[in-house]
Amino acid sequence: MRSLRRSISLILLIMAAIVPVLGQKAPEYLFPVRGVSGSYSSSYGEMRTNHFHSGVDIRTDKVEGKAVIAVADGYISRITYAPRGFGYALYITHPDRGTMSVYGHLSRLRKDIAEYLTEARYKEQANAKNLFPKATQFPVRQGDIIAYSGNSGSSFGPHLHYELRDTKSGHTLNPVKAGAVKAKDTIAPKILRLHYVVVDTLIGEPKSRLIGSYTPKFENGSYRIDSLVELSGRGYFVVETRDAHNNSSSRFGIYKAVVSIDGKRHFDYRIDRFAFADSRHCNIVSYYPLQRTAKCEVLRLARLPHAPSYLFRHSPTNGIVSLDEGAKAEVEIEITDSSGNGSKLHFSALGTRYLGRPMPKLSYGAVYVDGVQEQSVVGEGFSLSLPRNALYEPEYCRTEKLNDNSISAPSVIQLSPIYRIFAEECALNKAVKVRIATSCPTELQRCARIAAVTKEGKVRLLGGEFRNDSVEVQTRRVGDMVVVADTIAPRITARFKEGADMRIGGVLRFSVKDNFSGIADYKLLIDGEWRTLDLQPVKGELVHRFDRPLKSQGVSHSVELEVKDGCGNISTWRGKIIK
Repeated sequence: MRSLRRSISLILLIMAAIVPVLGQKAPEYLFPVRGVSGSYSSSYGEMRTNHFHSGVDIRTDKVEGKAVIAVADGYISRITYAPRGFGYALYITHPDRGTMSVYGHLSRLRKDIAEYLTEARYKEQANAKNLFPKATQFPVRQGDIIAYSGNSGSSFGPHLHYELRDTKSGHTLNPVKAGAVKAKDTIAPKILRLHYVVVDTLIGEPKSRLIGSYTPKFENGSYRIDSLVELSGRGYFVVETRDAHNNSSSRFGIYKAVVSIDGKRHFDYRIDRFAFADSRHCNIVSYYPLQRTAKCEVLRLARLPHAPSYLFRHSPTNGIVSLDEGAKAEVEIEITDSSGNGSKLHFSALGTRYLGRPMPKLSYGAVYVDGVQEQSVVGEGFSLSLPRNALYEPEYCRTEKLNDNSISAPSVIQLSPIYRIFAEECALNKAVKVRIATSCPTELQRCARIAAVTKEGKVRLLGGEFRNDSVEVQTRRVGDMVVVADTIAPRITARFKEGADMRIGGVLRFSVKDNFSGIADYKLLIDGEWRTLDLQPVKGELVHRFDRPLKSQGVSHSVELEVKDGCGNISTWRGKIIK
């Protein structure tokens, strides 16, 4: 009976921590990290490589170890460590607000949370871990320290990645518009370029084609284009824009774009939220042929198929514009950032006759792919299988090898000609199956992979495996591809001396490098027992922090590290330490 009373008291205490008093408005979200200037290096909704940025990146003044706090009352609902992505991360559910806050790239967790994660890692002998504790296990109050900022995972410098999510839909929310954080930003976005893209057809299917570009002038607080902007046929506008914050050299994304024609609202895009399942559709929200190499936002002022409908407040014609030959219209485009700073572009548009021209084939044997239906393409030494809706727009696919078949990668062995699977300006909506034939010697079959080939002839791993005289891979990458074999094992360098005395502090730190396929797996044994390892992929380091005491203290211990790359090549390092 006494035990039952204690359990009830504990539950009531936790509920008091996470449920607001009836009738009281919940206090504002707190800023998630203490002791920093409060500036950002990335904003919400930015166009990244094949995804929208799902939060804000908060600078921690080039150092790690700043206190990260719970922005509101709630409980820790998820604890993760992954060598890539967010690295060490915490997720806090806020029941009274219907939201979840996310904190990524942490250096270390609060002691009790860290011990919980460590216990799970050792129990399953797994370096990567994803845990979902009960709501009663780690309740938090607003302002509690939960972790410390860092540089773990796929991070290129110390910062805190912070997100706010809607718990019901799972959508990530714009934290500035939701009032969770504020940016030090009084600077309006710049409007750099305007393009007109006609919606042509390729064998009867809609196909975008850029036919006109203009550079605006900035005068008297707004942008203008002096010449008439010619609208030939049905099409839409594309705008290149870049935002900035006070006291920051970073480039930021925009929040809203509104097009008005002759004083009437024509198109309205806003990124208040997005679903992770839709994140890749940034490739159709942006104008991908320009966005993929741009150092700014290249926003398509139109809603094309697959673009999430909730991003568009108003688009009765899906942003498509059309003027009769000789007709004129006054156009205004307003670009606004999340802090409410805006810029306007004004110009006059003139309808002109469009003389459509067929899209040229990439080569004589190119095959038309509509991108909607399931389709297979068989070429000279390769095949391609596409699921339904694999492409955003129709394309031609080459069916023969390139004339220039050389790669500039002496550390791998080339096993096939180079093939071009669509042009690099093509964005894939879904993964396609690529199969390339190869006369691969038996001893190389285990390490044969398909690689992407850059313009400089360098190779980057796509993956796949050898089967039935060919290598097959599922990929969302297009462009030039080749089969290569990698026989070189990773290189391991200990960052401490043999027999190093680590009795006072100290960590085991190793540099790990691979020539091609990257670090895929690793295992550390001390005196034959499994120990945790953290991979820092950007630095190329593996680190063990002695998160569990060794059985014997003050004596010599044997250390063995095994590292495997993406092609299955293995290196082993052995040595001694005193601990």
